[in-house]
Amino acid sequence: MPNSTCSLANYDGVLQKCSLFSAARWEGRLQLTVISKRNTVIIFTQAYPTNTTLSYTTTTMPFTTMNVSCMPSSARIATYTTSPTTYQRQMYNYTAISTGIVLLEFGFKAKNPSFTWHLDDVSVIDINASGIEMLLNGNFEAASLVGWQIACSSQSCLSGKQSSLVQTNCHNSSNCYEGACQGNYDYLHQYFNVTIGHIYTLSFWLYTDGDVKQEAYVNIS
Repeated sequence: MPNSTCSLANYDGVLQKCSLFSAARWEGRLQLTVISKRNTVIIFTQAYPTNTTLSYTTTTMPFTTMNVSCMPSSARIATYTTSPTTYQRQMYNYTAISTGIVLLEFGFKAKNPSFTWHLDDVSVIDINASGIEMLLNGNFEAASLVGWQIACSSQSCLSGKQSSLVQTNCHNSSNCYEGACQGNYDYLHQYFNVTIGHIYTLSFWLYTDGDVKQEAYVNIS
């Protein structure tokens, strides 16, 4: 793919096939991000000269159907209530116990439109694979929530106030995510691929307006 730094490819979740490099992903600087059960974004993070020939193979990938529940997860990496009240970076390590697709989930419950959560600059780095970034649009700068999915807003949030992409009170950027579901949880999801035994560093910037009736959590499952 001459003079190209990225490409888009389709993953068929029914046939469980997509076109991939025959080499390991970190050798080709290839990043995969699952955006639905039928589609995966494949990003080439390294430009190739025009005389380079890239070989592809069709590979069968395992896929597990994932049902989204509107109940907050009881398994959590971290839980937040009244802090942090200014942007602070949160960092956690996750070790994959199997090879496949996992779900990164943020759950947010706000008190009212004046007491919400702000999330920005989310990253998952595979430290066993030359520090490859596993997420798509982790900084929300695509001006949309491409790569992410919001779940359960219509079922859970009171008074019509839901979580969304915003352009105010962001961390060193134009866009961020406001967790504003009043009275109940709604969720921000992104799927990504993991390799058994690899360690992944999750980091993000978070702040809250700080009320005891607010809650938030993060989990990978």
